[in-house]
Amino acid sequence: MLNKTLSSLLLLLFLVGCVSKQQKQNRNESFDADKIFTNGKFYTVDTNQPWVEAVAIKDGKYLYVGNTEKALSYRGNN
Repeated sequence: MLNKTLSSLLLLLFLVGCVSKQQKQNRNESFDADKIFTNGKFYTVDTNQPWVEAVAIKDGKYLYVGNTEKALSYRGNN
């Protein structure tokens, strides 16, 4: 159980580290996240931004990695 949890955490950390920093240009449904995780402590493996508090995800891809306020801007109507 611990190995599975650790493996999942390492995978998440790797994926967060691979994300390029995107800025949302226009408000439309293509930027509505499926999931938003906030108030966390996510290690990104990025030396310029090693820790973030929130992520927004859509279709298994990270839309945003950073602070809670901006992550919540990816919240859609659903």
